Amino acid sequence: MTHTVIETFDGSTAFKKDCRFIRGEFYIKNKQCFPIDGVWYRINSGFIIFDNEKQKWVVTKNNPELIKGIIGYDSRVNEIIMGSFTPNPYKNVLAFLPNGNQYICIDYRILPSSLFVEDPVLGIYNHVGLNRKLSKNFTSCYANNGYPFNLPYCCKHYEADIKTKFEEGFKNSTKSHKERVNLVNYGGVVGKYSFGVEFETNRGKIPNYRILESGLLPLRDGSINGIEFATLPLSGTEGVAALNDMCNMLKKYTNFTENESLHLHIGNIPTNKKFISYLYTLCCILEKDVYSIFPKYYAETSKFKARGKDYNMPLRKELVSINPDETFENLTFYLGAGKKYQGIGSAHPSDPNGDHKWGINERYHWVNFIPLLFGENKTLEFRCHVPTQDPVKVINWLYICSAIIKYAEKTYKDNANLLELKGLTLIDIIKDSFANIKLANYLSNYITERKANRKFDELGGDYTGRNEISVELANRIFYKDI
Repeated sequence: MTHTVIETFDGSTAFKKDCRFIRGEFYIKNKQCFPIDGVWYRINSGFIIFDNEKQKWVVTKNNPELIKGIIGYDSRVNEIIMGSFTPNPYKNVLAFLPNGNQYICIDYRILPSSLFVEDPVLGIYNHVGLNRKLSKNFTSCYANNGYPFNLPYCCKHYEADIKTKFEEGFKNSTKSHKERVNLVNYGGVVGKYSFGVEFETNRGKIPNYRILESGLLPLRDGSINGIEFATLPLSGTEGVAALNDMCNMLKKYTNFTENESLHLHIGNIPTNKKFISYLYTLCCILEKDVYSIFPKYYAETSKFKARGKDYNMPLRKELVSINPDETFENLTFYLGAGKKYQGIGSAHPSDPNGDHKWGINERYHWVNFIPLLFGENKTLEFRCHVPTQDPVKVINWLYICSAIIKYAEKTYKDNANLLELKGLTLIDIIKDSFANIKLANYLSNYITERKANRKFDELGGDYTGRNEISVELANRIFYKDI
């Protein structure tokens, strides 16, 4: 069977069967003419345009939102490629050329890094040929606004479609771990536990064009001037690597002061009465040691926090009994605001709808059992770490807290006598929980070093961690890695 070859409108040839005859000339289907809403449009009709965001031809008059901007870069001639596209706030970025012209770029990743430099404060890209200095100071103009969606107060209140975009964007983002700290390679020691971190900021924001890939959910927080960023749920070595990347992204785009905090959540832990009693008892025993690695006023944050409130109060030791069942009853009665406990996952009496967690006064202890015992999160929250975006500090704290939970699991399974737990230290816990001697020694030295630094700073009158924070922000100096 032979096919007739014909000449199309621009002089090219094609099989007649692959063409449409329109207004006296032939057009190759889906190459020179396109079906849109049941009508075939010619490429030269003036009625259609290619949408580079949607990757399809559309009728121009039906798509008034289309803009013209940079859609590519031709490295052979060092010139931008212009085209039309539907705006996408999660990808588009403003780019400035050497001649002073500015265009919206469809995706920041198409701009050659050798020619375009990101201004992390303004969230724009400047060509190296443009005589413009990078902004140095983060401003509050981005605080709690500028995102193409409303910021909720907690992760569970994110609209489902927005949350899905974050999960897909984070999953599909291409991440380079060449800059991983060696500490990441020990991520497997976290074991079965899931984890997440809440970073409070004072200035700046992760720009729209990088927020979905970041894995960080921006949240409103009435107690701070900036945005709180909460990680998506993480686990394992890949989760620790992602946490490392998240810290580095926050360092690039945001800032913080001593008035902010860092909170760590650990999940996928037992929720039976006996384990929770052992865990609470162990935390009470370790409390003095934990406080000693943080500024003195972290046990009484009302002495320096802007709102004059204690956020990391000591645990209630009088709740602990030699009988685990009695400890559990005492604990749930106290945490439930004096109301009868209705069981794991039940609503808290002070926050029955789960949307006013700040109204639960009993949550403001250095380790918060509320999300483990009430609501759907089933995580334990460690609240007392100094604000930081240093991945080494954050990962070290994750390992230390996971060791506490591991030790609690071990002792409750072994039916250890609670009286025998007295006198335990963080270093005891670390060395018992981690079989890797190099990691155990490193974390033990880290704890010892932090204690020494605290004493040194307090001799100079620093009880809030101001010196540690200022050093990190000024120089971004990390603790020595393994």
